[in-house]
Amino acid sequence: MKNRNDNVDGNDQRILKSLQDKSGIIDEKTAGLIVARMREVLGTVFSTAENFGVNAQELVRSQPLFHTCKVTREKKRLTVKEAATFLKVPQYRIKAIEGDGGCSLIRADILERYIDFLDLGVFFSEWKRANKDILAHWKA
Repeated sequence: MKNRNDNVDGNDQRILKSLQDKSGIIDEKTAGLIVARMREVLGTVFSTAENFGVNAQELVRSQPLFHTCKVTREKKRLTVKEAATFLKVPQYRIKAIEGDGGCSLIRADILERYIDFLDLGVFFSEWKRANKDILAHWKA
């Protein structure tokens, strides 16, 4: 019996591997492969999203950060409301950091406070090293 991954080329294997590890850092090259495949599969839907300002590269490369923040908060048995109350920020800012609300709502200063609150400094340092441009965009 043939494995469904038998016909997958090297780039597709790289994409699949990076997407399976939800908290693994996605480098710029792999993100480019993912975005290219999304363009291929989604066609005009994808183009329309980009026309409305969706930055697919940023979204793809930010997913591990979003996922890690959300999972860590949930492991601490905290709600978004509790985290927001502790940090004295609106809930929508926490939701954006967890990937629900759009990257345009992320503020770097709140992100850094949330990272400290969740004790994710080591992970964030690694993510930040690979995504300086995204963090700079969120600081602007």
